[in-house]
Amino acid sequence: MKRTSKRTYALAVIIAAIVLLITSIAGGGANFARAATSAPSDVLDDLRKDSSFNLSDYPIKESDYSLQVISIAESTDGELLIYVYQPSGKTTDFRATTIRLSQSTGAGIEPDDYHLTYLNAVGVFYKYKVEGLTIKKDPERYYDITAIHRAYNRLFDDPAGNDNTITEVAYGVGWVWTARTVDGKISYEKTTTEVVEISEKRVGYIRLKDGLTLSAINKACDAHYVAFSTDYNIDKLLSVDVGFDYYTYDERITGKEKRGETQHTVVKPTYKDTASNDNNGLGGKKYNWDRIERAADFVARLDKQGIKLSDEDKAEFLKYDFVLNFYETGYELGENWAWTLLTPWAAFAVNKSSGTRVENVTLLRMGFEMAGKTYNLGVVDNKQTGSRKPTATGDGESCAFLGVPWWGWIIIALLAPLVVFILYKLLTLPFKKRAEAAPTKAKTSRNKKSKPRKKAGKKK
Repeated sequence: MKRTSKRTYALAVIIAAIVLLITSIAGGGANFARAATSAPSDVLDDLRKDSSFNLSDYPIKESDYSLQVISIAESTDGELLIYVYQPSGKTTDFRATTIRLSQSTGAGIEPDDYHLTYLNAVGVFYKYKVEGLTIKKDPERYYDITAIHRAYNRLFDDPAGNDNTITEVAYGVGWVWTARTVDGKISYEKTTTEVVEISEKRVGYIRLKDGLTLSAINKACDAHYVAFSTDYNIDKLLSVDVGFDYYTYDERITGKEKRGETQHTVVKPTYKDTASNDNNGLGGKKYNWDRIERAADFVARLDKQGIKLSDEDKAEFLKYDFVLNFYETGYELGENWAWTLLTPWAAFAVNKSSGTRVENVTLLRMGFEMAGKTYNLGVVDNKQTGSRKPTATGDGESCAFLGVPWWGWIIIALLAPLVVFILYKLLTLPFKKRAEAAPTKAKTSRNKKSKPRKKAGKKK
């Protein structure tokens, strides 16, 4: 009995040592900024509050333009602070723009991008405040951080390699910080987590004709897509969260563009979802598609529907794993054309276009199946904007002149005589009324008997 107790004690000591070792490895840098911290405090003063912080672990590397999140802290004012190691330091003095994090973890992860406000920096250490995030009141709080972003710089960063423009560059994080409050004191634990990285990507849209309507000569649906490949060999893509900005625009032939306020949104398409265009005009065509497609299926579908991709575009799409058809917006060319045909500036009005532009597209979360296992992971992805021109268009667009298809010009030609006749009537009607009224007045004057005039003088 005594021997058993000693063995049990020894075993407990060994297990405790192993647990301590694992915790120290998994939680490297986990205790940084453990003490009470405020937003104005110096970044190095905050980091040095932890005895495990070693300045020599973070050397200056002038050609390393990455951002590396090393610690977090909940401030005394209820803000989340982010501590970042930026190897190039003051040489480039890059500023982080957004951070991708979720306040839930595991299967329930829901990452979103939060804007960062720069607070201060010393050498390679930068301190930021997360905007728009509310610290939960729970005794145990999670910060599952997928990635951190900075603005794209053409001098240091690679281009998209297609007709796209990169606006923000992403750097993977893959850490979960757990903040615990016990007796009014906060402690932090850091563990690793899996993330998906996007290796290749293209953003754009396909313009699908809805036809001629009373409001527009050419009404269409702009079907926005993002084609991409990942570092996982995905068997089945189940769902994706996509974040992007958008704004409405109104443009005339002069090139001047009136744009609405930029808004941000997140959509969450799944493999069960489908979409289609309105096809509510004369000469339009109905199109249907799945939200999530294999890239090869996407190319085959467009070809079957008569939407011709160029050979170059077709070859590029076949390099990707998936195409996500995530958003549809309306497009109009020649707004209120029936009325503007009566005006002297009809040609300019006919070429007026309006629609919605989508930009800064990024994949936030991805659910998928691989090798019999289901994953739900945050995504490391840049923010990218596609070309203003459609990648391809539906039937008849290639035969258009000034943006109007051949059948549109036939309709205009048929309606033109009627418009001219109506215009003629409207212009000549006042003169006709005057001509009819003039003889009647003259005849009345001739038939009217004149009264004798009285002579001046005294009456006898």
